[in-house]
Amino acid sequence: MSKVKTSNNSNKAESRSKDKPNVSWVKLYTYATALDWLGLLFGAICAIASGVALPLIAIILNDIINSLTAFTVGVATPDQLMEQIGKSALYFVYLAVGVFPTTYIFMAIYKSIGERLTYIIRHRYLVGVLKQEMAWSDAYGAGQVATCITSNTDLVQEGISEKVALIIHDLATFISGFVIAFIKNWKLTLVTMCIVPIIAIFIFLLNKYFTRYSTSSLDEYANANTLAEESISSIRTLIAFNQKNKILKRYQEIIKKAEASGLKKSISLGITLSCIFCIVYLGYALAFWFG
Repeated sequence: MSKVKTSNNSNKAESRSKDKPNVSWVKLYTYATALDWLGLLFGAICAIASGVALPLIAIILNDIINSLTAFTVGVATPDQLMEQIGKSALYFVYLAVGVFPTTYIFMAIYKSIGERLTYIIRHRYLVGVLKQEMAWSDAYGAGQVATCITSNTDLVQEGISEKVALIIHDLATFISGFVIAFIKNWKLTLVTMCIVPIIAIFIFLLNKYFTRYSTSSLDEYANANTLAEESISSIRTLIAFNQKNKILKRYQEIIKKAEASGLKKSISLGITLSCIFCIVYLGYALAFWFG
């Protein structure tokens, strides 16, 4: 009977995982207060400021290289070279003074707000679970509940805290970098822009397959937790009916499915990242060849 029960619960969990409704990103901030939104806005401004500052490093390095080139060909004197190097060093200091506090502020704000919202989500979820009837508990199982409270909420926390801040930061770096590039050399920028859509395609594929295999792996581990929890709670019945080997075999099958999903996730991550870095370095080669 226990074998039938655990198998049915696992099959129900698998069918539910295929029909999960999609939740919008904004819905994850349902429990955010007005003060939280104000903090997120201020953190976004700091992330933009920190992101915009990074491409300015290229301008400073360009000035240093031009000064060294002028000194090498004999156009600039040693005093002029040291003067320009000193100015560039001060610019690096100014950037560091600006980037350090803004980076700390936006990461701290998004991290703390994400922690608080995740705590509320876990608390509300646990309260909702405790209010359910026994039929609901039999259908979901303790393993599903434990996985939702731990692994799934950890993913939610990452999606509403530092990853959001880093997306804003990197987007600001991307846009400001293109603006500076078009100002400095618009022809070279247009040539190197050909790699952008290719990288975007690989990023889309990475997000698609990484999300698919991550979700599949979490679902399988949740099924394994449910099977283990229910088997341990009815261990006497399993031993009495000599079902322990069958349950163990069933558990190993679920774990192997989770392992296969994790392996596919790692392979897809490795292939797409290697292709992205290959395209980036090919873009460097194209820029040197054209420039």
